[in-house]
Amino acid sequence: MAEDRPLPGLVRGGVTLLAGRQTGALVFTGALVVLARLTDRDAFDAFVWAYTAELLVSSILNLGLERLTANRVGTTRTLAGVPAILAARLLTLPLTAAAVLGLVAFVHVRLPLGAMALTVVWTGAVQVQGVLFAALRGIGQPRAEAVLATMVRCTQATALLGTAAASGSVTALVAAVALPEVFLAIGLVSRLPTIAGVASPAGLPGRLPTTARLASPAGLPLRLLGAYTLIEVLAFAYLRVDALVIGRLLGPGPGATYVLAYRILDGLTALLTPFLLYLFPAASRAAVTPGGVRALRGPLLAWAPVVATAIAAPVLVVSGSLHLLTDRFAEAGPVLRVLVVTLPLYAFSAIELHLRSAEGRNRSPIAVGAALLVLNVGLNVALVPRFGIIAAAWVLVACELLQAIVLGTALRRAEELRSGLTRAALAVTLLAIAAAASVDGGVRGALVPLAASLAVAAWSVATLRRARRRPVGARGQERARSGSETTARR
Repeated sequence: MAEDRPLPGLVRGGVTLLAGRQTGALVFTGALVVLARLTDRDAFDAFVWAYTAELLVSSILNLGLERLTANRVGTTRTLAGVPAILAARLLTLPLTAAAVLGLVAFVHVRLPLGAMALTVVWTGAVQVQGVLFAALRGIGQPRAEAVLATMVRCTQATALLGTAAASGSVTALVAAVALPEVFLAIGLVSRLPTIAGVASPAGLPGRLPTTARLASPAGLPLRLLGAYTLIEVLAFAYLRVDALVIGRLLGPGPGATYVLAYRILDGLTALLTPFLLYLFPAASRAAVTPGGVRALRGPLLAWAPVVATAIAAPVLVVSGSLHLLTDRFAEAGPVLRVLVVTLPLYAFSAIELHLRSAEGRNRSPIAVGAALLVLNVGLNVALVPRFGIIAAAWVLVACELLQAIVLGTALRRAEELRSGLTRAALAVTLLAIAAAASVDGGVRGALVPLAASLAVAAWSVATLRRARRRPVGARGQERARSGSETTARR
C-alpha cells in the first residue's frame, strides 16, 4: 500500500527526519550558547572555526556520493551498491583532509595540532555517515537516522559542556564532538544491514572495513556521479556567493549583517531539507514505475509554495521586532523581509529539480544552476556598490523567480498542475508586494498585501484538500463528459 500511495509515506518520512534533525540541532545550538560563557574568547573562536570547517568541507566535498547512494538504494531497495560507494568515500578522505587544512590556513586560524587532526577525522566521519544515512533513506528507514542523529547531538552537547567545565582546551573541545561522530560512523558500517532490516551485501562485513575489504569503486557510474557533483557544487555556490561578493565590495561589516539575515533564511529552508533528502530516493523508486513521479509532482508542487508562503508571512511580521534582541537586526531586518520572499520560490524549484534529477534529467539542473550562479554574481557586482546589501536580497529574489519561471514553463501544459501553480504564484506575488511595502514603510504598510497573501494560501489549501477528497475516476469522467458536450455543441 505504501508503494501505491508514495506521498503519505514521503510526508511521514520527512516529518520524522525533520523532528530528529531539528531536535538535535536545537540541543547542540543551545550547548554552543552556553559554551561561549564557559570558555575564553580565543578557545571559543577556534572551536567555532573547527566546526565551520567540518560543515563547509563535508558539504562541498560530498561529491554526489550521497545522492548516488539514495538513487541506487531507492531504486533497488537493497544495499548491493553501498560497498562500492563507501569505498569511493574512503578514497576521497585525503582530499577531505587537504580541504580542511587549506580552509583553516586560508582564514588564518591557529588550531593546535591535535585539534586540527581531530577536525579532519570529524569531517571524514560525517562524510561516511552521509553515505550510510542515504542508504537508510533509500531503504525507507528515516526513523533510524532521526533517532541516531538526536542521540549523537545530545551526547556531543553533554560532552562539550562537561569538557568545557573541566578543561576548556581547544583540542579537548573538538575531541568531545568528534569522537561521538566517529563511533557513530563505525557503528553504522558494522550494523547497517541490521538497522536497515535487509540482507548484508558482499563487501560490507560486520566490522569496520578497510578499502581492500570493500567492493571496488571502479564500477561506479562516473558520468552520473559527475552530474550529481556539479548539481550540488553549483547549488552551494549559488546560495553562498552573494555574501562573499558583499564582503569583498562593501567590507566585512555589511557582509556580516547580510549573513545574519541569511542565517535566518537558512533556518527556514532547513525545514524543507529533510523532505528533500527523503524525496530523492522515493522519486528515484517511482521514476522506474509506469506512472513515474506524476503522483508526487502534482501535489508537492501545488502544496509546497503555499505552505512556504504561510511560513514566510509571520517571519516578515516578526522581523520588524528583531532589533529588540540585538541592534544589528536594525540593519538586517529589511534584508530579511526581502529574503523571506525566496522561501516559496525555493520550495518550488528545489522540489522540481530533485524530481528531474531522480528521473535522470540532470542536464537542466546543471544548466539552470550554472546560469543562475553567473547571473547572481553579475547582478550583485553591478548593483550592490550602488544600492547596498538590500540589492543583494532583491537579486536573490529575481534569480529565484527566474528559476521558478523557467522550471514552471515546462509544466504549464500539465492540467493537474495548472490551477495549483496559478494560486501559488498569486500568493508569492502578494508576499513580494508585502516585502517591498515593509522595506519602505515598515511592517504596518505590508499588512494588507500580507493578509491577501495568506488568504490566497488558505484558499489554495482548501481547494487542494477538496480535490484530494474527490475520486480520481470522478474527475476523469467529469473531464470526459465536458469534452463530449463541447464536441456535440460544435
